[in-house]
Amino acid sequence: MRTQDQVLRYIRRQVPRAHFEEICSVIPIAFEKAYQASQQLVHIPESKSRKCAQDRYFFLQDGLAGLYASWSPQVTSTNPPGEFYTMMTAANVRITAAVKPWRKMVRPAKYRANNAKLNHFLTAPQMSLLDDEDIVLRSEDTLNAVIIPLAPPHHMDQSTPLGIVLAVPYFNSCRDFHVWCDFGNFLQGYESDIMDDSNDDVWPTLRRRMRQDEDDQASTE
Repeated sequence: MRTQDQVLRYIRRQVPRAHFEEICSVIPIAFEKAYQASQQLVHIPESKSRKCAQDRYFFLQDGLAGLYASWSPQVTSTNPPGEFYTMMTAANVRITAAVKPWRKMVRPAKYRANNAKLNHFLTAPQMSLLDDEDIVLRSEDTLNAVIIPLAPPHHMDQSTPLGIVLAVPYFNSCRDFHVWCDFGNFLQGYESDIMDDSNDDVWPTLRRRMRQDEDDQASTE
């Protein structure tokens, strides 16, 4: 089985489908709000696309922060400060969200890049949230994924995403991914996983395979 398929199955077994369906419902609302807000610009219409792009991010993070019933969202400042993002937790899976502009890479935000090595993808924010706790949370204990709504090209309807992707970055990079999967296909996979009673998706084993894949790619480069 491919690493991507193993990772997806692991996520499905950790997090109920309904949790991800709630995320899926937040995204189009965020895009619609951002679009409507951009239409309020009358005298500087050339700034509409820029405002829409910025507002998508903020409305998305705000919507995710309200998913208390299914996730454990934490609104966290970036490092260096100036922006914020919502980190959601269920079981040992942690999710953030980033909007991918049309024909552009997912921007490697500094708060991710600084924490990328050995899956330190969210370690600094996590530890700052746990300063007053006795629990020691290691980055190796979590699988960190990103929900990525795809922004449409300029000639298409800007009020809805072109698609949604579930991605799992490399432990040592924010540019390479173990998983890059259409969100609809990911949700459909829950049906087949119900029929699969195998138990070979233990996290330490899966983590070692993911790191081996990264080492193999690094050696070929």
